[in-house]
Amino acid sequence: MLIGELARHGGVTVRTLHHYDALGLLKPGARSPGGYRLYHQNDLVRLHQIQALRRFGLTLADIGDLLARHTLPLHEVIPRQIAMLDKQLANIVFLRRRLLRMAEQLQRDEETPIGEWLATLEFVADNVGVNDDV
Repeated sequence: MLIGELARHGGVTVRTLHHYDALGLLKPGARSPGGYRLYHQNDLVRLHQIQALRRFGLTLADIGDLLARHTLPLHEVIPRQIAMLDKQLANIVFLRRRLLRMAEQLQRDEETPIGEWLATLEFVADNVGVNDDV
């Protein structure tokens, strides 16, 4: 598989894959006679591990250290991802209910207590983060 295909299937940019290659996180399994990066199934697994560890909040340097010491088997990564998703779902449901209650108060021209606004802001700041690829 060429780098563009891996990027498309992996939901990352070619630039991200070049960055991972430069860091030694994800080296292509082979090169074509023309010098193009070629990726194999084990490279897909490695990309999955990198993405999962990023979502756990690890830095790329930490991921590199972890993967250099030993490979992280998928049978350990996937259950952790499921647990993380379960927590995210619970947070989304909680936040949705809170926002619906606040929207109803606003529709009734009721004032939402400042404490509820602050608690909502804190919850979002603590639980709804965005991970950058690079």
